[in-house]
Amino acid sequence: MSCTCSWWERLSCPAILPDRYRRQWKWIVTVSLAVVYFVSWGNIHSYPLLFGPLQEEFKTSAIETGWVGSVNIGLNCLASPLAAFLERKIGFRMTTALGVLLCAVGVFSSSFAPQLFMLYFTYGTMYGLGINLSFHASLCLMVQYFPTQNCRRATSIIMIGGTSGMLVFSPVMERLIRMFTWRGALRISGIFVLCLGLPFALLCKSPEETAKEVERVDRKYSKCAEALEDSVGKYKRDLQKVYPEDDTDDRRVWKTNSSEDCDDNENEDEGCSLRGGSKTHGTNSNCISDKEHAIDLLENVVVQEEEEKLGCQKWLFILGSWRSWFFLVSVFISTFSWSFYWVNLVSHLSNVGFSQRQSALVLSTCAAAELITKVLLALFGDRLPVSNVSILAIQGIITSAFTVGVMYINSFGVGIGIILGVGSMRGVYQVVPYMGCVEIIGTRWGDEAQTLTLFVQGLGYLVGALPSGAIFDLTQSYQTCLVMVAVLFIVSSVALFIIQIFDRFRARKEKELPATTDVTSIHFALQNEVISDRVTAL
Repeated sequence: MSCTCSWWERLSCPAILPDRYRRQWKWIVTVSLAVVYFVSWGNIHSYPLLFGPLQEEFKTSAIETGWVGSVNIGLNCLASPLAAFLERKIGFRMTTALGVLLCAVGVFSSSFAPQLFMLYFTYGTMYGLGINLSFHASLCLMVQYFPTQNCRRATSIIMIGGTSGMLVFSPVMERLIRMFTWRGALRISGIFVLCLGLPFALLCKSPEETAKEVERVDRKYSKCAEALEDSVGKYKRDLQKVYPEDDTDDRRVWKTNSSEDCDDNENEDEGCSLRGGSKTHGTNSNCISDKEHAIDLLENVVVQEEEEKLGCQKWLFILGSWRSWFFLVSVFISTFSWSFYWVNLVSHLSNVGFSQRQSALVLSTCAAAELITKVLLALFGDRLPVSNVSILAIQGIITSAFTVGVMYINSFGVGIGIILGVGSMRGVYQVVPYMGCVEIIGTRWGDEAQTLTLFVQGLGYLVGALPSGAIFDLTQSYQTCLVMVAVLFIVSSVALFIIQIFDRFRARKEKELPATTDVTSIHFALQNEVISDRVTAL
């Protein structure tokens, strides 16, 4: 009887990978999520290139055309409660795969829109919802796989995938629009998203899903091994009937028996961790490494049952702190301000005399600066001596200064220089808030912290482009809008500085640890109580 494990199980399950790959499965998931970001975020960042062609074909105003991008960017964060519900019901892997499928269908079907309002559903709602499903799942997976160490590095690697997509998609979309119009460009892009994103999305499992699949494949392999053992025994008995023990040619039976025993020993050595058996000699180290790997997979999942018992109490704890509200308000204001760069930047550059090709180069330059910043955060982010909240506050002040510079862009060279700074700050903002919320709320409720942060960001993106479009329709200029954006960045930084000042003042007055550290200590204490029993059972 042959093994009944499917080809996909042999390809994607960590249980049947070599030990060196199983111990690094969390990094395989990280790289897979980066690829998913590459194909999904590249399109959404290219919407400014579609702004002009859409406005020209459908004869719509700036606020109507910009609202398509606002709905898209808003829903890729605003639908986080739905993403959290799906993750509990169907798991992280299927949620990520469903997100990629919605992205591909949304982009492809947008090419057939006869009127602009159809794009609100296809490109705005469907595509934005698909990005949110994969985006929320990836952030939660990072908190589960990297609760304390390398979280900033892993998050930066994922965001590098999105920035690389923006860097590649901007010039490619500009060329595709010129060659095949915006409809043909969206069709080609939708097919590309599906073909490249879906296979990698199926690799994105949570530690709990990985542990369950390891156990399931372990049982299946055990049944296969028992069936194979019975078949070998029957084959040996048939041979002994043909070649009795007193036969001079019994060497054939001896050769079969010895070779089968040798193969069984090799298979048992390789599958020690799968069947749970204890072997002698060199296999003990493999079993120990498998136990350490199981601890690594389960350390962020074992408290899930305890969390479900709390129910609404955890939300009362999270939302009952003024620090959480200050952080969420700051994120909303920052996201509201960043909406100008997502939706209206190319329109502003065209208004000051930039061609479509120059605008595409500016977007690519912004993406390059963003990519470099994320690479630096991935390499050195965990070594920085400041907190994520402090980094976020400093980013707001610097971005406000660059926004003032955008008001005075009068040539292509000046625009490139200022956009380099804007791209660097955007790279910081796409990484740090998702770790800053965990600092404020605590790792015990990391998934809830990510859900709240993404939901608030979605609100900011959803309404952020409305004032910019309205001001432009009234004044035919973005100068007033840029002044508003610069002031709002400063306000968001002030809210974060208030949190930091309060924490430092309290640290001087109290000898006890901050509340967020206490929650983290409780979190790991609960984990240590349950991990040993779960690992033994596994």
